[in-house]
Amino acid sequence: MAVYTEKVEEERAATGNRPSTGAVYRNIYAVDALTGVPDGIESPWDLFSKSVEKYPTNHLLGSRKIIDGKAGPYEWLTYKEVYDSALQIGSAIRKCGVNPACNGQAISYVPLYDTLGPNAVEFIINHAEVSLVFVQEKKIPAILACLSECNYLKTIVSFENISSSQRKEAEEAGVSCFSWDEFSQLGTMDCELPLKQRTDVCTVMYTSGTTGEPKGVILNNAAFTAEVFSVDYLFEKTDKSASTEDVYFSFLPLAHIFDQIVETYCIAKGTSIGFWQGDVRYLIEDLHELKPTMFCGVPRVFERLYNGIVDKVSSSGALRKSLFDYAYSYKLRNLEKGLRQDEAAPLLDKLVFNKIKQSFGGRVRIMISGGAPLPRHVEEFLRVTCCCVVVQGYGLTESCGGCFTSIANVYSMIGTVGIPSPAIDARLESVPEMEYDALSTTPRGEICLRGNILFSGYHKRQDLTQEVLIDGWFHTGDIGEWQPDGSMKVIDRKKNIFKLSQGEYVAVENLESIYSRCNLITSIWVYGNSFESFLVAVVVPEKKALENWAANNNETGDFETLCKSTKARKYFLEELNSTGQKNKLRGFEMLKAAFLEPIPFDLERDLMTPTFKLKRPQLLKYYKDTINEMYNEAKGKKLTKEVSRDKEVKGVLLLVLGLSMENGLRRLEGDEDAMEVAALGVKYKSTDGDDDDLEEEDFVRGLEGLDAELDDQYNEAIFYDKELYDSEVSDEEYSQAKERVKACTTQLVQAADQLAKEVVQGKKKPRGRPRKDGNPVQTPLSAIESAPAAHHNISAQPTLLGRGSRAIRGGKGARGGQKSAATTSDARQSEGASGLAQPATAAAGQGKTRGGRFRGGRAEKSQLS
Repeated sequence: MAVYTEKVEEERAATGNRPSTGAVYRNIYAVDALTGVPDGIESPWDLFSKSVEKYPTNHLLGSRKIIDGKAGPYEWLTYKEVYDSALQIGSAIRKCGVNPACNGQAISYVPLYDTLGPNAVEFIINHAEVSLVFVQEKKIPAILACLSECNYLKTIVSFENISSSQRKEAEEAGVSCFSWDEFSQLGTMDCELPLKQRTDVCTVMYTSGTTGEPKGVILNNAAFTAEVFSVDYLFEKTDKSASTEDVYFSFLPLAHIFDQIVETYCIAKGTSIGFWQGDVRYLIEDLHELKPTMFCGVPRVFERLYNGIVDKVSSSGALRKSLFDYAYSYKLRNLEKGLRQDEAAPLLDKLVFNKIKQSFGGRVRIMISGGAPLPRHVEEFLRVTCCCVVVQGYGLTESCGGCFTSIANVYSMIGTVGIPSPAIDARLESVPEMEYDALSTTPRGEICLRGNILFSGYHKRQDLTQEVLIDGWFHTGDIGEWQPDGSMKVIDRKKNIFKLSQGEYVAVENLESIYSRCNLITSIWVYGNSFESFLVAVVVPEKKALENWAANNNETGDFETLCKSTKARKYFLEELNSTGQKNKLRGFEMLKAAFLEPIPFDLERDLMTPTFKLKRPQLLKYYKDTINEMYNEAKGKKLTKEVSRDKEVKGVLLLVLGLSMENGLRRLEGDEDAMEVAALGVKYKSTDGDDDDLEEEDFVRGLEGLDAELDDQYNEAIFYDKELYDSEVSDEEYSQAKERVKACTTQLVQAADQLAKEVVQGKKKPRGRPRKDGNPVQTPLSAIESAPAAHHNISAQPTLLGRGSRAIRGGKGARGGQKSAATTSDARQSEGASGLAQPATAAAGQGKTRGGRFRGGRAEKSQLS
């Protein structure tokens, strides 16, 4: 296998308060030196002006005019026309007292996302001390609304028109207002351009702010232009650079670094740039009209395209679907063998996949995905069906966009973000709290960057700058894993991790990525916090999937009504957790409740960033009541009678196992909910004869599922953490105790399973005290009493004792280590005893006890041998 990176520095062991770091790697095309900025180029303006000299009459910017509600053909401005307009506007800016002005005038610019709320707009204007803003006509009210708080703002320029009332409101606040044409007339094209330097600030670009206030990322001219040259250099070495023959389709936010870098690169190469109408409903129409050759998007866009194509193929009929499947498999095999995109299946591209290619206009030669990891199955599908090169990149605003990019036609890089940019060095830093080791045979850790494309710092936030820029290395907060071919795979996020109340770390972005593989949903937000022991989720279901389920399950109503269905919520929760199990999620990473949201997370409610990332604080605020209801429901406070009975039966089964509530169950399914459920079961152990609530079939049904419920989770669920013990407990004693617990519980499971089978087959009648109507009741303890001989083997196995259950029926919960029920008959008499401290056994208490307090007060004594 070819390797596309080369080691330039050795790994480093942990020192002081700094974790270990892996080796430093560099792109094989830049081993001798990182790409930088060539002589004669000081800023992005120089790239533009040189292209104007080379291609003055080439189309640069194109858009569609809307006439009578219908979009016309693309109308274009040439490179020279855009250049002249830029000089005119720059001169007008200087006349307004902003000196110098814009990129050509050597002044910094600050982009504003058009979907940010008034508070964020106000914050950025004040934080960056913005004196002049350019704004869409429809966004003028948002600017006017915050004028009273924006002391630096002096001028508003509308790209279109401005009403007399808006002009009056602005002037009353001491702010001048202009339409685009009015403002342009203030300038002149014969103004002298100021000298620009590489160290000048090019832009202060505010991050979209998924948490807290937006951060102003300072990017200087050198970093911005170095990124453009690194993109060009890598394409030149691995595929094909952009040219005057290319057309780029721009529909990503212009305020985002991804689109700014791509457009600057296109300008440097003489490429044409066509803009969409701004309405997703007409996206395909714009593509057909423009016929672009270059298409960039974020994963959410590509996932929607993928889902749409898959749906059409699935409903196209058996013959067409079979042909598609054959063509797909054939081409995929050839791509996996290393054939180039245009060589893998040219005939099938024309016969089968051409229609998909035409949906993008018919000329797209390269698709680039960035902003977040693109799911592997989506990337594979696009590579096969779109008849073009598909590359995935990774980057941040702090790295001027792409700092990793996969190489065209290298199939081994599918599912990765590719290799480091020729302008940076990359290494991994261990994250011990998440068990990621940069020095392991498969290096994993936080991605750290060093090089020519990094930001200078956060505007007015030296404290935040020092947190992430350490010894010249930028710490991204993303967790990566080096692949054998030198590419990087982003596997986790260092941020957005927290502990559940039982001490388990949860990385929600990783879980959301896994649960998103469930084809019943379009998006998901997973929530948890350190005060709760389990996770819940708000889920946007796939409309067609929910409607199909409803049709097959006699459920009626519109989409919103179906989302409220208890049965639907239960079904989707089961399917999500099934997806989790298939991907080997641990018990505490499973969902305990899910709310079906009929309205997709959107920008209008401030639930997502313009790059479609979840805004967690805003989601929590918006769904606060829903979250509380899910937690209450999952804890059994608002359960239906049927669900309540299921949980109580489950509690009985846990009681049969005799596991310590706070220790044996501490990690069972990852939460205290299991402990509370177990406590519910204790009431069936009472002596008052009032056991009518527990039906025989419930108990048998529960026993049948007992083995499956505990088998896969056992090793993670039962044992104490070694770190909870004081040093007086030796490793050998701890190991022996673990083995005894395992043997004891395994035999109990076998006994209960055997009992259930015999009862179901009619070979054994359940025993127990009679009901008031004279029929026998199968109580948990009589179940063990009626079990086969395996029970007597169990009784000889001492087990670990922990603190018992809370007060039951007014009795005090006995602490672990206190004398437990010695026999099953004694157990029936010990209403206030620790029902969950150990199994009811004839030999309980025969082993010697050893003192030793658990740190944190989990249990005060333990019986170890």
